Amino acid sequence: MNYRVFLPFSVCGATLWGGGVTLLGAWLGHYDFIRENIEPIFLLIVFVSILPGIIGAAKKFLDARRAGAAAEAPEAPEAAPAS
Repeated sequence: MNYRVFLPFSVCGATLWGGGVTLLGAWLGHYDFIRENIEPIFLLIVFVSILPGIIGAAKKFLDARRAGAAAEAPEAPEAAPAS
């Protein structure tokens, strides 16, 4: 992307994001529930944000563990021919 196109969008986005988050915080600060429980809310937001990474790492770990167990498992003996 050309820098001349990128720069105005970047400045506009940064201004809207910074102003929007500040105004949202000021507006939500009027509610007692939000004011009294701000730390658990922040912790929940952080946990939800890192949850996809935790799930991905757990899947990768379990897949590697299953692949290792399948490679170490002895093969089943062949059945003797029936006479």
